[in-house]
Amino acid sequence: YLDTGTCATVLIAAQRNMKRSAASAVAQKASADDALRKQDALTYLRELKERLKDRKDTYDEFLEIMKEFKSQRIDTEGVIKRVKTIFKGHRDLILGFNQFLPKVREIYCPENSIYAFSEV
Repeated sequence: YLDTGTCATVLIAAQRNMKRSAASAVAQKASADDALRKQDALTYLRELKERLKDRKDTYDEFLEIMKEFKSQRIDTEGVIKRVKTIFKGHRDLILGFNQFLPKVREIYCPENSIYAFSEV
């Protein structure tokens, strides 16, 4: 898994450098495993940006959450709570965020309810 701190760092850097080739930036900085995890974060960020293109405020709020986590103004629990709130009704975005959480902190979302969330 990719921890939320690394996720925040990668997502913020990716947002600033969207026009640069993610593959070359990752290759210069990281091992093969790190490159795969960072690529997952970049893919998630691109997907998120595309899905929220008509809701820029939500996308910006997500980036702000990541910045706050990176600067230690909020903890992992705060990140989870806020991500669940801003992505309410978008089960796939919430479940996609699980890749950045430790297994014990993953967000559980029953298939039959897009609004009932809990942590494992």
